[in-house]
Amino acid sequence: MLTREVEKKIASLIYIGAPFTSILVITNIVSDPVNVTKLLSTGIIACAIAALLIFKTNVKFWQQSRAISLSFGFFLLAGLWAAINSDSPLQQNIYGTFGRNTGLLAYVAMGIIALGASALTSMESLKRIMFGFGAAGLINIVYCFIAWQFDDPINWSNPYGAILGTFGNPNFISSFLGMVILALSAFALQPGIKIWQRLTLAFLASMALAEIISSNSIQGLVVTAFGLVLVTLYKIRSLKIENKSLRLSLVTSYLTIVAIGGITALLGALQKGPLAQYIYKPSVSLRGEYWSAGINMALEKPFTGVGMDTYGDWYRRARDAQALIVPGPNTVTNAAHSVPIDFLSYGGFPLFIAYLTFISVGAVALVRVFVRQKEFDWVFVSISGIWLAYHLQSVISINQIGLAIWGWLLTGALVAYERMTRDPANSSEANAKKIATGKNAKEKNQHFSPSLVAGVGGILGALIFVPPFNADVQWRSGMVKGDITQIRKALTSAYLTPLDSMRFIQSIQILEDNKLSDDAYKYAKDLVKFNPESFDAWRTLLTVTKSTQEEKNEAMKQMQRLDPKNKELFTAK
Repeated sequence: MLTREVEKKIASLIYIGAPFTSILVITNIVSDPVNVTKLLSTGIIACAIAALLIFKTNVKFWQQSRAISLSFGFFLLAGLWAAINSDSPLQQNIYGTFGRNTGLLAYVAMGIIALGASALTSMESLKRIMFGFGAAGLINIVYCFIAWQFDDPINWSNPYGAILGTFGNPNFISSFLGMVILALSAFALQPGIKIWQRLTLAFLASMALAEIISSNSIQGLVVTAFGLVLVTLYKIRSLKIENKSLRLSLVTSYLTIVAIGGITALLGALQKGPLAQYIYKPSVSLRGEYWSAGINMALEKPFTGVGMDTYGDWYRRARDAQALIVPGPNTVTNAAHSVPIDFLSYGGFPLFIAYLTFISVGAVALVRVFVRQKEFDWVFVSISGIWLAYHLQSVISINQIGLAIWGWLLTGALVAYERMTRDPANSSEANAKKIATGKNAKEKNQHFSPSLVAGVGGILGALIFVPPFNADVQWRSGMVKGDITQIRKALTSAYLTPLDSMRFIQSIQILEDNKLSDDAYKYAKDLVKFNPESFDAWRTLLTVTKSTQEEKNEAMKQMQRLDPKNKELFTAK
């Protein structure tokens, strides 16, 4: 149980911190303006919340949060086990690969934020979280409109030729905007909303839908359709129809129509049925190969997986022979394009089961509320809808911290909502009375205010999560200035400069292009020592000028080991 002061601090960290993470983009000082910055933000928020949970809670809180705490603990242990047993570098397992940053630390941070959300006892706190989500959505709607109709105000590389939002990818922003439409629809259907408010919300939802269409991403349309169907279902259930048979028939008929439409759409995505020409995209077939490779990794290492965020190191050796035809031997990926399969490949069946267990805690809470609560509450509709939408799109998408943070924290929010609506004794009003009468358990460490504890935790979080951000800053600065000394520093393993295979490879290529062959050769050898499981590392050693014939032979041998089905490697001279 939390005091009101502690709860307010945790709630503010979430409803300010999560939207801030989603919209945070830093350019000019880092080469990755999206992922490494969102990791840092998430880590600071999580550590501030962790400090409050450790030093400002009592036994009753942990008893109430037993299910979500144990499931997260299971996930944490499985993730640690995968990282320790991985053949890929430990630094990569901890911080994640360049351009993803979804290593163990990212999930630890998001899990802690979920625990913080589960601790909330005030419905007002949950409302503010949803308003925070709406604020992030509004900022992205306005920003995407400017980028779409005029010129992108963010000076970054955009190879997609479509809107990126604050997520750096059309698929991610389209999914996020689909969730925003869901939340806007839920709020608009809440009883008591004025007509001008509904018209404003409808206008914003229309803008978001137009931007989704402009993104050329099917994910956003899927999420939007799902969200509108779900919100409508909640609204139908809430109708005051005294005849139970009529109400049941109405719901059943609606679900039947939705099921037929859903199956037709699914068949279209699989190149079957009347919608095939509108829904199917070649990327669907590619995803099938990526999923198959991830499953093969888990079958190869069922109890440990290949390591956190190390799918890319294993893709070539785990892909099926069919993948050498489509998408081809030189088309590779560092993600399964399915979050559950990513976890299956990262940590084998232990991590996969742990992830499903964690999700099931939120699912159980959602079902309990859905069964007992017939009224239309926009807070629950938004929380449950966004949570379901996130997991729906995660089945066919890559994870991204700015999007994933909502999927994780809303698991905790569902737990909190279910507890509040199940037991009036756990409501904020009841807790306030206990505090006023002195019946509430004594707060631990009363000498330190929640703000101070959270501040110290945030500083610790910055120290833990800043290394990949700092390494990127150092590396980019050296590349822009052409400062070899700074590049060398960025490629030297230290606390503030964790190594990354991609930075190595790009630096070596630039050094080689600038006739700095000795430096290129040195770092090529360092690279294969750092990550001998990387195909690109050995290919880099093979191609640098100063490599000896013996080293080239060894590099080719290792490339054949890491890509055993690629016949081109075995016929190359």
